[in-house]
Amino acid sequence: MEDNADFVVMNVALQLAQQLGLADCRFELEYKDERAVPHVDRSGIVRWGANEWDTHRWGLPPWGVELPVWGHGRQLGRFLLVPQDARPVDIDALVSAVALADQAGAALAAETTVT
Repeated sequence: MEDNADFVVMNVALQLAQQLGLADCRFELEYKDERAVPHVDRSGIVRWGANEWDTHRWGLPPWGVELPVWGHGRQLGRFLLVPQDARPVDIDALVSAVALADQAGAALAAETTVT
C-alpha cells in the first residue's frame, strides 16, 4: 500500500473500532480462509453461510466477522472485526461500516491505478 492508502485504511480501522466497539480491527490484503467466517454484506446484514446473524440480539460473532473491501469491482482485502463483547449492533451502524470500507477500497483502488 502507498502512503495515502495506508493512512485511509488505518483511519477507517480506527473509526470502525470506535463505532462498533471492537476489541480488534485489522485490515488484511491477503488471507487464507481456513474456516467459514461470517461476513457483513452490502446491506449491513451479517451472514454466516446461508444464515443471518441477529446482531441486534447477539452483537457481532465473538470470533470475528469480515467486512470485505471492494475497489474497481473486485475484492481488494477485508477488515476483520472482533467485538469486545456481545453488545447489540444495529443495521445502520453496519451500513455505515460498509460505507467506511468503501472509502478504504476507493483509496486502495486509486493507488493501484496510479502506480
